[in-house]
Amino acid sequence: MYFNIVFFATFLALFDSIHNWSFDHLNLDEEKISLSRIVVVSTNRAIVAIPRINQTQTVTLVEVPWPENSSKPLFSPRAYPNLPSQELGECSELQSAITMDTDGNKGHLYVLDQGWKDICPPKIIVYSLLTNKRLLQKELQNVPVDSLSSLTVDATPYKKGIKVILGDAGRTSLLVYNFEKHIWWRLVLNKNFKMCDEFITSNDGDFIKIDEKWSFSMNQLALSRKSSVLYATSSESVELFTIDLKQLRRIEEPSKLHYNWYDYNDTDISFQYIGNKFGKSKAIFVDSKDNLYYFYQRDYAVIRWNTNTPFMDEYMNVVLQDDKSMPHVTQIFADLARPTRQLWVLNSKRNDNLSYTVKLMT
Repeated sequence: MYFNIVFFATFLALFDSIHNWSFDHLNLDEEKISLSRIVVVSTNRAIVAIPRINQTQTVTLVEVPWPENSSKPLFSPRAYPNLPSQELGECSELQSAITMDTDGNKGHLYVLDQGWKDICPPKIIVYSLLTNKRLLQKELQNVPVDSLSSLTVDATPYKKGIKVILGDAGRTSLLVYNFEKHIWWRLVLNKNFKMCDEFITSNDGDFIKIDEKWSFSMNQLALSRKSSVLYATSSESVELFTIDLKQLRRIEEPSKLHYNWYDYNDTDISFQYIGNKFGKSKAIFVDSKDNLYYFYQRDYAVIRWNTNTPFMDEYMNVVLQDDKSMPHVTQIFADLARPTRQLWVLNSKRNDNLSYTVKLMT
């Protein structure tokens, strides 16, 4: 009898722990929603982006207890910073959070709001993680928002201020927003490859020639603060590229802001072809030691590459391979609130263990 009681109590504790991120009380249907991004903001809380799928979804940015399997969560998932700030159809409020990033120890959260249909335009919203208040926002008028899916913040101190980089902006380009001057422009990448000839491989393994018709969808970005490099790749191709952030920071902003997408004086910048991944990826990340990780979707594997070595198979290793725990990966991220900088994986749906997050043993 004693054994049964202990077993039942243990089971209940485990069940509660697994379901710390239950969204039922927020009227979110977990069969339909998808978690797209997470940012750990302290040792006991994190914020997740849940893109709005229909008008019945009441919240799109949610504060959750951290870690997910905490035995003693301090609170239940709740709208961040509050529910009224996410009112659908009110264009001054958050409509659909699709991705986000922080500016490190400056304590600000940058959220890419996709907007809502033809009613509300997309925008970037900045929140203070200290006061949980909205500090400012910038509408992205006439931007083709359908393809925008990534956001990274270059907050390294330099004269031209914090810049937010958005991809994919179409036609082998990124969007750059300068928060000091409150202007944004499109950055077109030219094809000055330094590590390959005039050919690179396409998705099917054939060779294609680099020409004006070639385009690359940069919907996965990872910033290395140690090397001042931005890594760019696509979920639909195998090529990996780098952009020199020092060069990007030196670029002069357009003297006149054009609101028509096709009227831009595009700024060119060279980018470097590094090599081919094992296959198409779903997420990339660079840790504090300058290791690059990507999720190889075909084999459900997290791959690690030391960026100080050649981008070759013999210098890569598999950190974790498991289709049960990582069936729907959307992000590889670090718990920056702890000195260990522990790495995790985020799934858009619950895995076979009924969890959204998986710890990586690195």
